[in-house]
Amino acid sequence: MGINNRIYKIEFSSKALRDIGKIPEEIKERLKNSLIDLSFNPYLGYKLLGKYKGKMAYDFSFRYRVIYDIDKEKGVIIVYEVWHRQRDYRK
Repeated sequence: MGINNRIYKIEFSSKALRDIGKIPEEIKERLKNSLIDLSFNPYLGYKLLGKYKGKMAYDFSFRYRVIYDIDKEKGVIIVYEVWHRQRDYRK
């Protein structure tokens, strides 16, 4: 079970849904499995700094990352973005 014997519900922003539509099918399967893992323990990820301070990130493949937040009261994980990790270094 999740933290405090709870399974967290997963919700997606419209941006996350667009991002997911752009990734390869085999990566989508890894994302699905990673989201299942996060629903049982949303703290598998790590806290972000800078522009995304207060959000969490989880690297679900060598090249992809999911950006999310946890609403403990509602038992919900909100997925904001899913992107290729190379994006971090483009700026």
